[in-house]
Amino acid sequence: MSVAIQEEKFTPHIKCFAHNINLATQRGLQVHQMSRLLGRIRHIVSFFHRSTTAATLLKSKQELLQLPKHKLIQDVQTCWNSSYDMIDRFLEQQLAIVATLLSKEIRQTDLNTLSEDDVSNAEDILKVLKPMKTITTILCDEAAPTISMIFSS
Repeated sequence: MSVAIQEEKFTPHIKCFAHNINLATQRGLQVHQMSRLLGRIRHIVSFFHRSTTAATLLKSKQELLQLPKHKLIQDVQTCWNSSYDMIDRFLEQQLAIVATLLSKEIRQTDLNTLSEDDVSNAEDILKVLKPMKTITTILCDEAAPTISMIFSS
């Protein structure tokens, strides 16, 4: 049987599971409401990356609020994992971000903080994406992932 399969070139083709998760998740993040929310978070995060004044003030607010002194993460739109990380870090630092944006030293009228609904939606997005993030991390950490990692016998 194996000789017949080789001669007829009937080799089973199993696509990369992590890649399939990536494609499916990227499509999910393109849903209008999610895409819009990601855009708003991305806009705020990029402001902190561009403004040294805002970044310095954010550090002082983190210290004042006893939050971890983590930098905000800017996502790469082609890699959904980075969007997950960006949302996660944004929610972790939300109090410091809001305090910074509302301070008198920052005069940005085009930046709005997220509404309570937006924050709730961002938390829901993280809950949905967490299993995908875990699976992708496990698969990508393996030197040679096998089909048995996905389909148990």
